[in-house]
Amino acid sequence: MLVAHLPAESATARTVAGAGAGWTQELELLACVYDRLSQQVWQAGGKATAPKPTPFPRPGAAPAVHRTSLSPGQIHGRLVEQRRRRELEVADGC
Repeated sequence: MLVAHLPAESATARTVAGAGAGWTQELELLACVYDRLSQQVWQAGGKATAPKPTPFPRPGAAPAVHRTSLSPGQIHGRLVEQRRRRELEVADGC
């Protein structure tokens, strides 16, 4: 019962509640603002080769994986090529 009245950022509350104990709604909103502003700055930069901004890390959230810098057209081209190679393998009896 004592832990329920401790500040969320206290060491005891963090130990009992886990990694996200100090992550408040205000911090989540600030992280969202950070994410949107970094996206706006990235888009306004206009450089096609600039890497996309990474989201502000949230406690307990796994980092995003399998990101690509390929354009949709490049992905489509690779998938078409992959399909063509598979069709050739099937036609050759492999």
